[in-house]
Amino acid sequence: MRILKNTQKLKKMVIASMGTDGIDGNSKFAGAIIENIKVDLNTMKEFLKNSDSARFFEKQKGNIRTEFTHMNLMDIGIILK
Repeated sequence: MRILKNTQKLKKMVIASMGTDGIDGNSKFAGAIIENIKVDLNTMKEFLKNSDSARFFEKQKGNIRTEFTHMNLMDIGIILK
């Protein structure tokens, strides 16, 4: 979510971040993928303050769901311009 917040003024790009274990913290999602769309920063700050990226990206329809993979190798981040 912080990358999305920090790229609000840049040209269009796609941002993806996910964990290879299939879960992100205590959520049921592996991560999220989204374009750097314009989002109200006050709304975003509330989700960041509450560490609630899963619910934020659920509203944006950007969550990635893979189920638990049992392979906690790394986190993957991709930015495409």
